[in-house]
Amino acid sequence: MSLSDFHCLNQIKQRYGGNIKLRSGVKAIRDRLHHKSGIISLIEDINGYIRHPVRYFQLNRICEHYNIQIKNRFPLRENGGWYSGIFDSDGTIG
Repeated sequence: MSLSDFHCLNQIKQRYGGNIKLRSGVKAIRDRLHHKSGIISLIEDINGYIRHPVRYFQLNRICEHYNIQIKNRFPLRENGGWYSGIFDSDGTIG
């Protein structure tokens, strides 16, 4: 993640654990999560909310590894946070 997203990543770390490290040579940080209970908790919290096809495929693989039933994507709502997130990241509609 970008350095500007440090606060967000720190909140994720506080909830699930892990280690936040600066990436060498770039202005980015990452959080590594190695304990099973934190990984399973994170999977259960994001299950059903992943929209990007590649990320959904990756989530499906990790759910199979931990024998977790993958949920169908929740439908988008007009007042949901997905729309604000897409504008924050990309800023366009195509």
